[in-house]
Amino acid sequence: MLRRLVTPCLALLLVSVGALRAQTISITPDDASGTYEPGEVIRWEVTVTNAASLARPTYTIKTGGLDTVASGDLSLTDGRATIESSLDTPGWLLLEVTGTGSGNAAVNAFGGAVVALENIVRADERPADFDAFWDGKLAELATVPINAVETPGTSDRAGVDYSTVTLDVLGDDQVQGQLARPSTGDTFPALLIVQWAGVYSLQKSWATSRAAQGWLVLNTQAHDVTPIESDAFYQALNDGELSGYWRIGNEDRETSYFLRMYLACHRAAEYLANRPDWDGRTLVVMGASQGGLQAIVTAGLHPQVTAALGEVPAGSDQAGLEAGRVPGWPQWAWQAWDRDLDKVMETARYFDVTNFAARIKAPVLMGAGLLDDVVPPSSVFTTHELLTGAKQLVVMPLADHQDNHGPYYAVQERWLDDAKAGREPVITVQPQPVTARTGESVFFSVAAGQAEALGYQWFKDGEAIGGATGSAVSVAGVTAADAGSYVVRVTSPGGAVTSTAAALTLAPSVEAGDGPHLANISTRCYVGTGSAIGVAGFVLERETTVLIRGIGPSLTAFQVDGALQRPVLRLFDGDREQIAENQGWKSDPAAEAELVAAMQRLGAFAPSSDDDSILRVTLPAGLYSAQVSGAGSTTGNALIEVYAEPDDAGDDFLNLSSRCYVGTGASVAVAGLVLREESTVVIRAAGPSLGAFGVEGTLRKPLLTLYDRDGVVIARNFGWAHNPMAAKNALAEQMHRMGAFAFSSPDDSALVITLPAGPYTAEIAGVNATAGNGLVEIYLVR
Repeated sequence: MLRRLVTPCLALLLVSVGALRAQTISITPDDASGTYEPGEVIRWEVTVTNAASLARPTYTIKTGGLDTVASGDLSLTDGRATIESSLDTPGWLLLEVTGTGSGNAAVNAFGGAVVALENIVRADERPADFDAFWDGKLAELATVPINAVETPGTSDRAGVDYSTVTLDVLGDDQVQGQLARPSTGDTFPALLIVQWAGVYSLQKSWATSRAAQGWLVLNTQAHDVTPIESDAFYQALNDGELSGYWRIGNEDRETSYFLRMYLACHRAAEYLANRPDWDGRTLVVMGASQGGLQAIVTAGLHPQVTAALGEVPAGSDQAGLEAGRVPGWPQWAWQAWDRDLDKVMETARYFDVTNFAARIKAPVLMGAGLLDDVVPPSSVFTTHELLTGAKQLVVMPLADHQDNHGPYYAVQERWLDDAKAGREPVITVQPQPVTARTGESVFFSVAAGQAEALGYQWFKDGEAIGGATGSAVSVAGVTAADAGSYVVRVTSPGGAVTSTAAALTLAPSVEAGDGPHLANISTRCYVGTGSAIGVAGFVLERETTVLIRGIGPSLTAFQVDGALQRPVLRLFDGDREQIAENQGWKSDPAAEAELVAAMQRLGAFAPSSDDDSILRVTLPAGLYSAQVSGAGSTTGNALIEVYAEPDDAGDDFLNLSSRCYVGTGASVAVAGLVLREESTVVIRAAGPSLGAFGVEGTLRKPLLTLYDRDGVVIARNFGWAHNPMAAKNALAEQMHRMGAFAFSSPDDSALVITLPAGPYTAEIAGVNATAGNGLVEIYLVR
């Protein structure tokens, strides 16, 4: 039930949040990113300068910025204190520390943290007629001529032409703004700058400074008012007809003030796209807060927008109160104290930025401050997670609504540089052809770089594949209809490029095996020396031909830093006797063609370096291990892959494992597996229990996260014994039945899960960025 809170929202965006937060108190999270996992302990370090003068310090922690979950007196030692909390579910925590300073003045400061941000989801459903409503309004707008009136003005910069502009919208409404462009040149990339909340004058420099960089710039007022006038002029509007403008008409979607604002944004983008001096290629929209709201909405309404940049964008998650969190400004539920709340909230659904995400095809940059109580970060996350194209989220752990946005600005400028230069992504690894039998599952993948953010859309025979918007696409249960040509279009802020075509070819059908099978496993990890080399173990049920790869230098094409440059691959049997070895997969010219053919059949990407190592061997049933080390005791990140080549009896892996050094950042361990049909698997991440086997320097607290092919989190575990008793006992029984060694520590992690056919990724990291030797295991439940 929606909380019927009736506290009126003041003009929060006009208040300097930073001015309310004294510099005598500083709060920092122990994880510099401010991001945590469910159940993980969150610690804030509080430092007070001149602590002796701070009286009665207290703290309050709220979840979602709404409900208090902890509070109390703050005890300082030498001006310092540590505050701890945690969340078992995805969400946002806001910490406030308050006290009384010199002169009896109130002093406060804030700290923030977010838990499993990718799983903070919308609180309500998108209206069924949302697209029909907005398509209807755009059709209505299309009947109104733009009627652009440009009035030349005086530029404040040499080499830049300046004008004011008015454009017609619906009825008597207009868009008013300022236009700037370089004085020389024929065509330019276009930049639409939309404004934060309030009623105020535009500044010439907001447009001319960007024009001096080479942009065709239109900077618009959010209201139908003169773009540049005196402060007194705008103050009179703010006190009069535009007072609380965000509430105007908010009981009906046809009268809401935001209807005019959104259509005005579309008209402004339309005007730029129709100018003869537009380059016909780049149209970027950018803004902050209410401007961020407008930028993202414009990308959802106008198909020619090529990128949207939203700094702490307002307007999302308007039903957030139903999920126990504060919505983004204008917080429609708090604007209904004298109105019908149900009507207001129904209207809000048509203007909630979250609901525009599904319409957006352009790359989107968003920034979120973990101290922001005007546009709470949880509201930004709800929209970001629904975007299916290229996107980037800058989480700012020390930022409120206005201050400490430096991390976002740095990324913003790189996006603008890429867009202005038309810097297209570069495909470094093309999709490979695959041959499959009816009923099997296969996948195509691509690797690309040279961009801040990348988006993907896969096509089969020229038709877009619905939902295929990741770097890989799987085809489950292959039929004759799936055979054909597959390509992917990769998009970035600077443009788009299409891959070469990869064919899916049907092979003759064979008898199905006697149950589900693991098709292959790959593990990316840091390869050290001694006990920290990479080791992949696997068990074969019957004689099988396997392809084993130790990939190092080719990983640079996938933007993996610190790749192992000369991997050495060795294969051992269950008695630890070496069976085979390879260093440099092209070292045997006679076997090269056979390896290439096998990789194409199995859908393995082609190595870009001759120094990667590959073995293809036929093995009897039994236990095996593949070791990857660096030639000359070198170290680096590497990929260990084991593929089973299907035959008439089916695939033959019973379980697979990889032991490796689990680092931080790009050096966490990543295990990929492919299932050819729906299967139940047990996935384990062992760390502390490895000590019983003589492994030194173990990972003390492994965090196991399972992702699907699109990078969406499916399941996560942090400490298998921390599950409810029934789940813990069921998991222990399943592990025992599979013959897996018993965990001696409650901090090892494990999952048992039933998955449909397709590719999956299990990531093993150390809690709180710890590192050490770990083991990832995958068992097939039959």
